[in-house]
Amino acid sequence: TNGNLQALLEPISTGHRLRLQTVKGDARGLMLGGLALLGFAAATLVAMAVAGNLADMGGVVFLSAAGLGMFGLGAVRLPGWARLRRRQMEGVAARLALAAKAEAPNDPPAEQG
Repeated sequence: TNGNLQALLEPISTGHRLRLQTVKGDARGLMLGGLALLGFAAATLVAMAVAGNLADMGGVVFLSAAGLGMFGLGAVRLPGWARLRRRQMEGVAARLALAAKAEAPNDPPAEQG
């Protein structure tokens, strides 16, 4: 494994299985940060409602907009990134399969006695 990329070669009954996996770390951070801002905005709104001070909601609106923007930015970019990574990993797997077939050892000769 290396950062967000994992490449694992696992033994199975018929040989080996290559498992490739990756994570888009910046999307996770943006989406979690956006949710945190939305949660903070909701808590602020509740506190303002309890205090009876709902007249000045500019800060809550700003926090909500920033949270939605951060979450949306992370979410919108994710499907395109995932499609690209899938194609790349399928290409890697295909090249490795071809290389494995090319390097497959021949059957050992039968013993003669």
